[in-house]
Amino acid sequence: MININKLELSEKEQNILSILNAILSSNEIAPNDIAQQTGLSPSTLSRVLNRLKKKKLIVDIGKENTEKGRRPGLVSFNDNYGHLLHFNITHDSITGYIANIGGTVYDRYQAFFKNDNTLEDVSDVLSSVYKKLAKKNFSSKTRILASGISLPGVVNEKDRLVQRIPDVFSFNDIDVFDYTEKLLKTPVIVNNVSRLGAIGQHIGSYPENNNIVYLEITNSIGIGAGVLIDGELLKGSNYYAGEIGYLYFDLKNFSDDPKENIGCLENYAGLKALYEKITDVMDRGGASVLKGLIAEEKSSKLSLRLIERAAELGDEDVSNILENVLKVWSIAIININLLINPDFIVIGGAISPENTYILSRIQDMVSRDRFFKPEIRISQLGDKAQLIGGIYLLQQYVYNNIIAKEAIR
Repeated sequence: MININKLELSEKEQNILSILNAILSSNEIAPNDIAQQTGLSPSTLSRVLNRLKKKKLIVDIGKENTEKGRRPGLVSFNDNYGHLLHFNITHDSITGYIANIGGTVYDRYQAFFKNDNTLEDVSDVLSSVYKKLAKKNFSSKTRILASGISLPGVVNEKDRLVQRIPDVFSFNDIDVFDYTEKLLKTPVIVNNVSRLGAIGQHIGSYPENNNIVYLEITNSIGIGAGVLIDGELLKGSNYYAGEIGYLYFDLKNFSDDPKENIGCLENYAGLKALYEKITDVMDRGGASVLKGLIAEEKSSKLSLRLIERAAELGDEDVSNILENVLKVWSIAIININLLINPDFIVIGGAISPENTYILSRIQDMVSRDRFFKPEIRISQLGDKAQLIGGIYLLQQYVYNNIIAKEAIR
């Protein structure tokens, strides 16, 4: 939707955008319904509709089905007026998506990179993903209106910097905005994956709930949160609201070098820390049940699913380590609930509905707070949460900064 109140408009321009908003809010709509919503005269409505059709912003889509009388013509926003690109950067891959402006994703491409990557490595992979999508989907008539980047880092929108991305590379104050705008030749919106996930959960699973915390457990170091309060994304004055991975809970390590983040939540209870602790125990001859499961699957790689199964089968070494990690997660969940008091907390990222053991243990731990027990849900959307949130923010940017201007020009 176009936020008309934030724009300085003439009466004619307000009329155009009011009609366009009525069309954007419906998949299809009849002129009479637009008139009722906007209160504009038939002549004004007819004139504006013809204008928007000439600009190819809207299209006729046939007649409305009625039992009697004349069937009014229906109009719809032209979803193919332009296209959107979205890229999801994780600890080991970049996935690119292309969608029309209506939000329909019609292609994706994923490429991987090494764990010990540099900024140049990630940039090269991003460029290759873009070129693959472009070669397959772009023509001389393809118009990319805006691009989005989702990543597990602290994004300072004001200074246009990504201040930290521990899951991807150990750099601070990276100007991802300018680089990607030069590469993609479009406006670029960079956002934290947890924030996009929160928006995605709201749109894709819980549209009736406006107070949601989405807890993202990444497959590497990071733990982050996206917070919606009264339907609005909480960013904070310096844009690091929700960076719960940096919460301190370990008093004895509080005075250590802050650059190392010793004693922080994600360094103690992130999945990378969990895997390292369990690997160390296996190297010292422990975790026999887990070793057996790994041998059965002929896999050399640890996974949360295998760790969960080993704990269920009574591997004490694994169970003790996992239990401590889940206690830390539960402490964070209880504290978030007390601080924000959302409708519920959604856990996602590497955690899926298949992780029934983990959910059961967390539910048991947080239920000990008898008076302020948080309601917990597991994300049903997986990676789609960040994609839904990313596409939505791109649409809002395009509607307000590109479509609105082209409609009144």
